[in-house]
Order: sequence, then structure tokens, then C-alpha cells
Amino acid sequence: KCPFCKEHLNDVKGILNCSNVICSGIIKSKLKFAVSKKCLNLQGIGEEFINKAVDRLNITHVADFYNMSRIEILVAINTLFKKCSLEEEQLISTLVKNKNHFEKATKYYDIVGTIKNKPFSLILESFSLPNVGAATCLRFENLEIDNIDKLIDYLNKNQTPANKRILDTLDDKTINFFKEKRKK
Repeated sequence: KCPFCKEHLNDVKGILNCSNVICSGIIKSKLKFAVSKKCLNLQGIGEEFINKAVDRLNITHVADFYNMSRIEILVAINTLFKKCSLEEEQLISTLVKNKNHFEKATKYYDIVGTIKNKPFSLILESFSLPNVGAATCLRFENLEIDNIDKLIDYLNKNQTPANKRILDTLDDKTINFFKEKRKK
């Protein structure tokens, strides 16, 4: 059983993987890679913040983490709060008393906000999708694929087994994240 969510573990060539796609352990692992120097290099976002955000905000997808509001970040970092169900008046009252928490939440919010300035291929890699590693993302970048619509169009027009697998891994939350990112 998975040590995080207690779901069944799959044995794939001697490697145990959790069968639960929204397992907090998997999400935390993906986010730790995403913020690392090897990927988005979001300096200031560390393991402690990721753990608190996933646990307190019930984050189940990389896109959820990237779309956190300042208030959600404040809830994640402030131990006075319970799980994200406070009234706005309580939040404002607590903000007044804990200005440093608000400043810290704003700092995290601003750091996460820098994602929108990163290249499409790097953000795509940060989602840790199966079959979409650094080499694949670099290939897309070299093909001048710089948004989700171009990627889906390319994958549909070039129906190789590898491209079909990539297309199959693009879930609605990932696609919607990139479409919303482009609007902003």
C-alpha cells in the first residue's frame, strides 16, 4: 500500500508506483521537480511550502498549485488556519494581526506567478506528464510549438505511437491551464 494515500501500488518492472493519480505523494514529487533548478528554477519555493500547500489546500494537480490565490497561499503557510474554509472576515482579521504572513504569501504568489514568463516547453515539462520529458519538450520547442493548441494540432497531424501516448496524457486540467495562461 502507498505510504501517502494507502492505495494499491503497481509493480512496473520492479518499480512500485501508486495507482492513485491524485495521491498527495505523487503531487508533491511532481511539484518538487517542477520548482527545482532542473526545471522551472523557482527559487524560494521549497519542500516545506509544497507539503503545506498540498496538504492544507487539497491540491491534486500541478495546475492547482500554479493557480493558487494569495489567500490560498496564506492558508497554506499560516498554521492558525484550518483547511481552507475560513470566512473572509476571519482572514482579514488574521491578516491585520499577522502582516508578515501576508508578506510571505505575497512573495510565494509572486514567485509562482513567474511561471507565466517561462517558455511553453519548460512549463509543459514541469507537469511531469508520462512520456513528456525534457527531450520531448525540447523537440517541441525546436518545432516552434509554443502553446497547447499548436501541440495538440501537431500530435493529431503526426499520429505516431509516441505522439498518441502524449496526446492521451493531456488531461483537461493541463489543457485548461495552458489555455487560461495564454489569455492572461
